[in-house]
Amino acid sequence: MKILIATYSWSGRTARLADQIADRLPDADRYQIAVPDGTYSVTDMYATSDQATQQLKTGNYPALVNPLPDLGRYDLILVSSPVWSG
Repeated sequence: MKILIATYSWSGRTARLADQIADRLPDADRYQIAVPDGTYSVTDMYATSDQATQQLKTGNYPALVNPLPDLGRYDLILVSSPVWSG
């Protein structure tokens, strides 16, 4: 089975969890979901949450820094991200 672990982490906590999963799935590929520097506040989680909520409402999402891999190659894709305003 071909596995991809795709991760977006604002504070590093989600990345640490994804690392723990990857340790248990050493053959899995990794993909870092990243947006351009300056897109979100690096110090204010609440401002970032408000901005993400607005983006969900408008569908105006930031560009990705890293090109997406060919997702059709994978049998399982694990996506980890913050749960702002969850």
